[in-house]
Amino acid sequence: VIAAGRIFPMKSKYVPYSHSAVNSPRKPPESGTLVAMIDGDDVGSVTEMHLLNSELQKAVEYSKKFDRAISEIVGEIKSVPGVELVSAAGDSALFTVSPFALSTLKNSLDDIRTRSDIKFSCGIGDSGKDSFIALRLAKTSGKNMTIDITQTAS
Repeated sequence: VIAAGRIFPMKSKYVPYSHSAVNSPRKPPESGTLVAMIDGDDVGSVTEMHLLNSELQKAVEYSKKFDRAISEIVGEIKSVPGVELVSAAGDSALFTVSPFALSTLKNSLDDIRTRSDIKFSCGIGDSGKDSFIALRLAKTSGKNMTIDITQTAS
């Protein structure tokens, strides 16, 4: 089966997109803390390209370059008052965000993108699940962007 330019296994099922499922009313966590998740764009595919072309050194150099860049990005994000790093590994990081810090965080992410040649997507939600949904929306909507699906999203 070929769909959207990809080959899928036989017996794959088409699941239609439902905007109402994404924007359904959600009860924010009682603490009011939001969750933000960042993930590098195309990191795996660039690394795989180098490996498939037998360019081991280029794969290692790209990985090191991305590690340094993502460490700087994470450091800058966690310096925003009201934002706390929960976990960081590889090309991803997870943060908790106080609602009062949301606007500052989004502005910081935009600013980082203007100064960095590293592309990353960010999803912000009222829970870990919602932040992951928002991250997937960012990645499937063009990448290198922030999608906020919190109750306070404007």
